[in-house]
Formats: sequence, structure tokens, C-alpha cells
Amino acid sequence: MKTENFESLLIKFEETLKRYNPRNYEKLQPPLPEQQLNYHLDKLHLNYPEMKLLFGWRNGVNLSKGIFSSDKIFYMGTMLSLEHIVSSSEKYPHENPHLIPLVRDIAGDGLLINNEAGNDYGRIYLYSVALLSIDDPYSCYDSIYSLLKTTIKAYETQALKYDYEEDYLDSDTSKFWEIAKELNPQSSYWKLE
Repeated sequence: MKTENFESLLIKFEETLKRYNPRNYEKLQPPLPEQQLNYHLDKLHLNYPEMKLLFGWRNGVNLSKGIFSSDKIFYMGTMLSLEHIVSSSEKYPHENPHLIPLVRDIAGDGLLINNEAGNDYGRIYLYSVALLSIDDPYSCYDSIYSLLKTTIKAYETQALKYDYEEDYLDSDTSKFWEIAKELNPQSSYWKLE
């Protein structure tokens, strides 16, 4: 159940990244001007209000030089820029056009948000070639809201911890899974054994 609005949660998420993962927080680009933001969201037919707020906060990471393992801000990767999302959606359309990329890691796995009206609207799915979840992705976050809540709690409890010497976001997988399972009760991924 949501106990704070999304704007307040974004502020808390920003404070969390500044405190626990400042190197990667600094890699996040400033938001696009509103006209560009609306243009890209319209191009994706993306009408999920939290997406506009998220990209109105920061425009993901500039991937012009590629993605690196050291870029992670989430358990499963880094936030893509809106331009990259549009470009990759055009170049490599997913089998389900309603699943829009949001987060990606160095291996090409990522998180996709469901933009199709219905019961799963706004749910976030894992796209993973290694797990063979490319045709039928697993839901892993109930919403963008729960993705941010899960990530904040993971940093606060050191389930996610930035290692400055290795320049890498380390994770305590079992602790993270407990948090994710608790905060995402509608998602199937955390229930896998």
C-alpha cells in the first residue's frame, strides 16, 4: 500500500542514491525539457504517469559509450535514458510492444514496464536471455513505485552496497530477495525457488 506520493518517493530515492551510491547518481542525466520529454513519451505511446515523473526527475544514464557493470543503481542494472529507450524500441522491438525497456545491465538483461491497459498495467517484468524469460518475462516489481521502494530499502539495509574499491554495486542476494518479495507481493519472480 502506498504511504507517500510518487514525488516524495523520488526525493527519498535521490537522497538514498546520493548517500549510498553517489558515483552512479552523478551519472544520471538531468531531465529533458518538457517538450522533448512529452515527444519521447508520445512516441512510445507511454501514458503511465509515474514514467513522466521519473524522467522528469532524471533522464537515465548516457549510454553513448556503452553500459558498464559499474553503472548499476538498481539490483538489475541502470536506468536507461528516454532517447535510448525510444531508439532501442525502434531497432529491437520486443515481441510484446506494450513492454517498454526501463533498466538494463551489461549482459543485456533488463526490466520492462507494462504499458498495456489491464490488471498488469504498470507492472515491471524481467527480460533475461540467461533465464529464458524472453518470450514470457517474469513480473518482478508491482510498479515503478515498488521498484523505488524496494531499492531504497535495499540500500538502507545494505542488501545493496556500493563497493568503492571495486567500483561496483554489490548485493546480498538473499536479503534483497526477502525485501523484494515483501514489497512486491503481486510479482512472480521473487517466488521462484
